[in-house]
Amino acid sequence: KELVPMRSDKAISELKIAVRIAKADTKEIGHHKLRHSFASELLRKKANPEAVKELMRHSGSMEILFKHYAHVQRDDLKEAVELL
Repeated sequence: KELVPMRSDKAISELKIAVRIAKADTKEIGHHKLRHSFASELLRKKANPEAVKELMRHSGSMEILFKHYAHVQRDDLKEAVELL
């Protein structure tokens, strides 16, 4: 099945509805945090960075993508030490 990108205004509207239904704090959940979590988790799971960049419609450089979205987690440190 072909992926059809959702317009950003539609995605934000859907997110607001989901937050309201979940009765979550709207200050804690927003499209920027969702976007950040999406990219960070994909990169952490070793997804192809070019694919992540395309899925995000990220127009910046790969350097910016990694600087802002690729974070070291505690599990990553443990995994690195276990390689020894």
